[in-house]
Amino acid sequence: MPSHRIAQMTRRSLVYHYTSAAGLLGILDSRSFWASSFRALNDTSEIEYGVTRIQRALTVFTSVKDCDAFGLLHDLVKALENDVLARELFVLSASHNGDSLGLWRNYSDGGYAVGLATAFLGQVPTTPLDRSLAGVPNIRWSGMAQGWQDVLYDETQQNALVHETFSELLSGALRAPSNSIAINSARLSLAMLACRLKHPAFTDEAEVRVTFDRLPTVSTQYRSAPAGLVPYISVGAAAVAGENTRWSALATSPPGPLPIRSLSCGPDDPIGRARRVRIATQALRDFGYHNATVVGSEIPFRD
Repeated sequence: MPSHRIAQMTRRSLVYHYTSAAGLLGILDSRSFWASSFRALNDTSEIEYGVTRIQRALTVFTSVKDCDAFGLLHDLVKALENDVLARELFVLSASHNGDSLGLWRNYSDGGYAVGLATAFLGQVPTTPLDRSLAGVPNIRWSGMAQGWQDVLYDETQQNALVHETFSELLSGALRAPSNSIAINSARLSLAMLACRLKHPAFTDEAEVRVTFDRLPTVSTQYRSAPAGLVPYISVGAAAVAGENTRWSALATSPPGPLPIRSLSCGPDDPIGRARRVRIATQALRDFGYHNATVVGSEIPFRD
């Protein structure tokens, strides 16, 4: 069985971000997506679920429990919920499924599913490397985005990933308990881990996420939602060495073209579907996406 940790990036070449017509226009016009605060997602129980899964996994974790590193891991896991609530994590969500009735209804108002290339992703520019940690494996730096990661719904897979993370921390960041950067790295690893664990009832969503730890140089913005205000950051393509190869939280640099490879139009009758595909194709071309494939949903339309 392959390591969930090593294979943490999704193996799919495309993922699909569902959005409304207004949302699509905003994405194309600004060359950016909105990554919403993990503390303000639609399912308010997500934080509690992820934290609880990690805390329960620690009680059955088989390791040398009398070492100083394990004691520190225990303290970090115990304080994880407060740490997640205090940390500014932002999530950009998509799905493996590009034509899901539930996702059309719940996340796009029947609008569009933007197909994004996963190979486009790399790490966001991070804080400077601390030379004292040069030999410590698995250090995670503030401001890092990990790329598209599969959300895990199966409890066996969740436990495997959590235990692998524990092992990595005990052999890596927690070996340097006096170093504040190492401890923050461990906290960030556990917080981002909580973002990947979701209740099995949501399995059909087949969700994938990019998680950002906001840097002080990136401004938090706000949008309205039925439950109130939702903090978000704008994320787009960062030009690196003249090539647009990475997601980045946008600060002052102008964003590059997004990795849009396809666009699916939501369910409609045959005449409406043809019209929507034709207009969407022209819109993508006008915004510079000449090679993106545009298709209509195969789901039967019901008014």
